Amino acid sequence: MPLNAVRNASHTKIVEALEELKSDNFLLSKWLSNNNVYKNDIIEVLKVEFRKKAPLVPRFYYKNLRHYTAASMVLHNSDGWTFLARAVDSVLAGDIGSAVFFAYYAELRALMSMFAGNGICILDKPHLYIKRNGKAEKFCPTNGTHTAVLEVLKEWIKDNNRTNQLLNWIRVDNTSLQDWLTKSGRAFRITYLAKDWLEKWSVDVTLLTNDHNTRNEVSYRPNTLSPERLNFDYKENILKVLSFLDCCEPSNSDSFYELDKHLLRISLESVFDSLPFGASSSNGNRVKKSKAYKKDFEKFINPLLSNLGKSNTGFLKDFLIRNNEPEDPQILFEAKKPNFDKATNTYQPTPMISRALLLLRLASGNCESMLKESNIKKDDLEFWWGKYGNKHGFWSENNFPDDLKDAWADLRDSLKNIRQFCASENIVNIKSFEKIPSEDILRFKQINRVALWGIGL
Repeated sequence: MPLNAVRNASHTKIVEALEELKSDNFLLSKWLSNNNVYKNDIIEVLKVEFRKKAPLVPRFYYKNLRHYTAASMVLHNSDGWTFLARAVDSVLAGDIGSAVFFAYYAELRALMSMFAGNGICILDKPHLYIKRNGKAEKFCPTNGTHTAVLEVLKEWIKDNNRTNQLLNWIRVDNTSLQDWLTKSGRAFRITYLAKDWLEKWSVDVTLLTNDHNTRNEVSYRPNTLSPERLNFDYKENILKVLSFLDCCEPSNSDSFYELDKHLLRISLESVFDSLPFGASSSNGNRVKKSKAYKKDFEKFINPLLSNLGKSNTGFLKDFLIRNNEPEDPQILFEAKKPNFDKATNTYQPTPMISRALLLLRLASGNCESMLKESNIKKDDLEFWWGKYGNKHGFWSENNFPDDLKDAWADLRDSLKNIRQFCASENIVNIKSFEKIPSEDILRFKQINRVALWGIGL
């Protein structure tokens, strides 16, 4: 049962497995040892074992499975970012069907990464989870990958301990969202926020797992038989995606500072709105962004900043009370929209891309937390991220940056150049970008750079 998997899977055993991988394999420049039976084709190996009617996993393979699950946490996450990069590339090419396809798989991999970090290994008929004693148990024996992810997700959202974890992964000014909310004195709001975000951001996995017709139409049917369903405003969608990528900007202390500060602000406003006092109109409804509201909200924010050792003056406070950057980022609005617009009878890629990015932000936060807990640093994983960056063209071969966050600087400059170009030109398809330097378009398609600094390397 997925309920047992969510309740009983062990996060601690995955931390221990990561520590073992570091000591046993990383110096040899590999994730898994050559004698790990699951290294090449875990599905087929398990099928053979099941046909033999052997124990679920032979006792001497338990360690192999723990190592596989631990490694898959990081690799599912990076694969998810790669799928998201392909979705962005598809928007650039005007290929909406492919954009939806890749964004869906980016979401799926984000969830699989989160589950793996907590000891749940999504495979295929059946799936496995690592128990607290280090042994494995199977669940969902008749469910394929998509259905198993959905079944685990349903139970995950119901489990307060699991959902609350994600608020530890979001950080602003080197302080977790969990700590920000706890210090606000309204800790009971934590669970509501976590469940609400996870449920809304994973809606495509729920809908497309159950709605095979929609998924099959994008994946297996000739898209251009109904070309009107794939019509979209090219320039508008490019600008939306640019705004999404802006949210991936890190700071010295936080891997997703630009996005996380907005998540912090709307979280604190949600907490404040739950209080019995504050700015209200005459009929009792709150008037957000009114002078009275901002004044009361500032009174709420000041002691919170003091309790956390933060300054009561400066950029962060001005941001929180909306003196700076008063508007929420577009990604949060797009994430609330359906990917199929009934009004125009068309598929729209940006809502799903926005949700995929938000889920990958959570998965990356889980990876970062787990790597820190197991004391794995950038140099330990150079054998992996170096090859990943070489393969995807983030830098000239082996010309690694000293700080992987420096990979953001190139991307930021290219996003700025493309945005300026869009403002001055009539953009109708990818041909319109032929006047812009090719490296800017290349970097635009490399959102998977975030897979490296996003996990704290």
